Amino acid sequence: MKTPIAWLENELPLWVKDSLITQENADTILNRYKEQKNPAVTTISAAIIIFGTVLVGLGIISLLAYNWEFLSRLFKTVLAVIILLSSQGFALWVKRYKAASLAYNEAASLTLFLAFICSLAVISQAYNMGGDIMDFLTVSAVISIPIVYFFNSRSVAFLLFGMIIFIIIEDRFDYQEYSLKGWGLLAAWLPWYILHLKNNRYANSAIFLNLIFFVGILAIFTTFSNQENQIPLIILLTLSAFWMLGVLLYGEQERFYRRIFEILSKIGILTLLIFICISDRFLTFNYYAGDVKFIYWLPFAAFFVLFCCFKRERFFELLLPLSPLFFYFMTTNENIEYIDASMIFSVFVAAGALAMTAGGVKKVNIMLANQGLIIISILMLIRFFDSDFSLLVKGFAFILTGALFIGANILLRRCLKDKK
Repeated sequence: MKTPIAWLENELPLWVKDSLITQENADTILNRYKEQKNPAVTTISAAIIIFGTVLVGLGIISLLAYNWEFLSRLFKTVLAVIILLSSQGFALWVKRYKAASLAYNEAASLTLFLAFICSLAVISQAYNMGGDIMDFLTVSAVISIPIVYFFNSRSVAFLLFGMIIFIIIEDRFDYQEYSLKGWGLLAAWLPWYILHLKNNRYANSAIFLNLIFFVGILAIFTTFSNQENQIPLIILLTLSAFWMLGVLLYGEQERFYRRIFEILSKIGILTLLIFICISDRFLTFNYYAGDVKFIYWLPFAAFFVLFCCFKRERFFELLLPLSPLFFYFMTTNENIEYIDASMIFSVFVAAGALAMTAGGVKKVNIMLANQGLIIISILMLIRFFDSDFSLLVKGFAFILTGALFIGANILLRRCLKDKK
């Protein structure tokens, strides 16, 4: 496949030949686009340099670790100072002469980050300063914050957020109500993340940052459950919030693989909803009655979600953001027995799937329409397993369901093709 520049080089002589433009204009156009850097090439180059930096750092650490016990305390101290000063010198040189280079900035920031950690570890071990792994991680995270802002470093920001999530979750497992140091570090990291999304929303680095942010925040909220029966509701709430965030940030016009929030949230919500329709564990009578205070703010969130959906014309996907509210209502209503709740919940999911299918047809979006059809098919299969019909009847029912799905899908594709 030809690159845009190669295509332009082949086309411009034809345009000159047909007197559409002059040769001077052709040269100007070609020079202008040749001067522009290829973002993909820049990203790959930066990634390779970052990977090389990590390998060099790991190699040096391995060599030192092999001979560590034979080194004197003075030598260890001098070594730590040399590593730190050399990394700072390299960082200042990059900031002075290569500030516009993404690859150099990432290499310098990552080198400085690893040098600080290595020097801290060397000094702590040489002088027996004490402390545990959490103290070490906290100090390393504090040191890395100015590096992230000074170099606008994606790689160090990625590592920093991982450390912050680990600190918050570890404090939670130690039965601390809130991790002041963890939440403080997160508050210091978030402005950079928001600024990066604002300026580089469609960059490749945003994909990885959004991915770790999604997984990290989901892990945090899951660990904040005091009881196991709260976890499904917390997961639904978090995923719904992320779905809404993905819609607001990326809408429907951008490349599919960039919409991490929307993709993972949709997969997670639909998987959990299907599992709820199968299992009786999550729809036990009065199962969540003791957790009413946790849900006080849900009506406000629901109205905000509705506003966002209608503003973005995504109202046919209300199954996703409204599932936590419906789930809570069904599991706390004392007037609904399990069998009723299970059936009503299945009807709710089926109605949402039908809305997806209709919305897909309306918006000429075959992927969305197929999602709705798949959900409906899964629900039908679940009800077949719950029924008391014989295997022969179920076999014919499966065949009929499959045939209807294939037929509906073919008709839908033709319909969408005609609309286009």
